[in-house]
Amino acid sequence: MTKNGQAENKVVLVTGAARGIGLATATAFLHDGYRVGVSDLDYDEARVAVAGLDADKDAIPLSMDVKSTEDVNACVAKVVERFGRLDALINVAGTTTDHPRPSQEEPDAEWARHLDTHLSGTFRCSRAAYPHLAATGSGAIVNVSSLAARLAMRQRVAYTSAKAGIEGLTRLLGVEWAPTGVRVNAVAPGYILTPRLEEGFRSGVLDEEMMASNVPQRRLGRAEEVASVILFLASDAASHVTGQTIAVDGGAGIDSRH
Repeated sequence: MTKNGQAENKVVLVTGAARGIGLATATAFLHDGYRVGVSDLDYDEARVAVAGLDADKDAIPLSMDVKSTEDVNACVAKVVERFGRLDALINVAGTTTDHPRPSQEEPDAEWARHLDTHLSGTFRCSRAAYPHLAATGSGAIVNVSSLAARLAMRQRVAYTSAKAGIEGLTRLLGVEWAPTGVRVNAVAPGYILTPRLEEGFRSGVLDEEMMASNVPQRRLGRAEEVASVILFLASDAASHVTGQTIAVDGGAGIDSRH
């Protein structure tokens, strides 16, 4: 049986899935008939997310720190043990720049935190998932990059560099793993209304009106809009697409005003 054109027995692992883009993505895959591993650094939040999905046995909460190879390998193994296979991996897990500062003042710890979470975390998860994805003959990985990978977002050198690295990794793995049937693509969200952004608006650290004015569509994106592109890239409808990064930013990344 299929649901919305996707095999109901397909399995996806979504990292950073407790809220925001990750949760929207887990929801989209569940509604499309996938069984979903909902992983997050905060296991309690992952449990709450799964409870909210009302997915019966089709979604399971998982604790995973993408900075730990041991954690990553164990999490992938749990998904395969529970569902018997793995068809797609969605690398959403990341961290934010809490204290923007000039690049020359960036401390080693902050640089390492971003690269280890975003870039190395994406690689660790992809490496662990690869044998299982290759076994299906048509596995898919979708990474989450950022508008920051294309634009010079000042005072965010570690975040920007890590996201640019994800796009490079996406191209490399997209080519290297193509002969096995594993496709690797990425999405680059722009200004997306997520819980983290909403917290910034409430605290006054961020200005919603000013942020929206930087988008040609004159609005912030929704997490569901990013999730729908991720779902497409993981689906058979994108079977000849690999090594690509699709911007989901309302045109912000190509606006000459930037």
